[in-house]
Amino acid sequence: MKAPRKRKPTCVVIGDAAGIGPEITVKALFDSSLYHASHPILIGDPEVVEQALRITKINMEVRPISSLSEARIQYPVLNIFDLGTPKLQGISMGKISSISGQAFVRWFQKAIEMTDTGELGAIVYAPLNKEAIHAAGYPFRDEVDMIDAFTSAPTPYLLVVSIAGRYRSASIPPLHISLRQACECINTETIFNSIILLHEGLKRFGIDNPVIGVVGLNPHGGESGLHGDEEIRFIQPAVQAAWQKGIEARGPFPPDTVFVKAKAGEFDCVLGMYHDQTRIAMKLLRFKKIIYTTLGTSLNFVSVAHGTAYDIAGKGIADPDNFKQALRYGARVR
Repeated sequence: MKAPRKRKPTCVVIGDAAGIGPEITVKALFDSSLYHASHPILIGDPEVVEQALRITKINMEVRPISSLSEARIQYPVLNIFDLGTPKLQGISMGKISSISGQAFVRWFQKAIEMTDTGELGAIVYAPLNKEAIHAAGYPFRDEVDMIDAFTSAPTPYLLVVSIAGRYRSASIPPLHISLRQACECINTETIFNSIILLHEGLKRFGIDNPVIGVVGLNPHGGESGLHGDEEIRFIQPAVQAAWQKGIEARGPFPPDTVFVKAKAGEFDCVLGMYHDQTRIAMKLLRFKKIIYTTLGTSLNFVSVAHGTAYDIAGKGIADPDNFKQALRYGARVR
């Protein structure tokens, strides 16, 4: 009988310091069952975490560490790697800060380094703020760009999957670009690669014969080219190529009805052509239960389906439900 695999600690990045990330981190880990399931090692700033504890009136011990050997994973201890700089004391909650943007990038890079060397398991990260990262001088559009820049493997083909219970969706990359650019990026190879990666990922999720519903780009799926021909030129050939590989990809389906079919159980996952095509439907279905994970890299990245919520940052009212879901999923794959 094979011995059970020893689980590594979950790497938890506290998110943008000016947003709700630190707050939802401590709220989620105050749940002792989640703490024990994930064995968290935080990466961030101890004083920011202390502030989050004061805001939420949660009593946990903050333990700064410089190596895993110093960690004491024992509830309610929050072990946190402190990289020292930049100093975040005195930044305004709920406002764009180049310092908080710089800090997040450094924390995220450290998380990748420690996970890549095998010290930590899955990376679960609270929301980042893309404007803050740009204000700090970084060119990254999103965390996918950071994963691409900081992982040691050759440039991965990355796909971000949204998961909300039995509902799953993905959109072909790149994700965070304008709608005009997204339409210009559509091609058969990208769609086909996304189907292949999604099929492999769904099998790892425990679905033996996954069915993937592929979305068209244009109104009513183009109506045989009347409203656009991307379905004919790019999407249908990719679906047919996937069928030839033994993958049950179906479509392209009209964008306005595909999630009706998905909700009825016709697909295990929906693959869209751009960000909002799938995200709007997913968030209407189960907003507080959605997490994101990546396919195409050897490391497991998990996050939430919402942003830094600057409008409520520092008020102690942020809902940690999504982050709890992310921690649960991260604990399973770490």
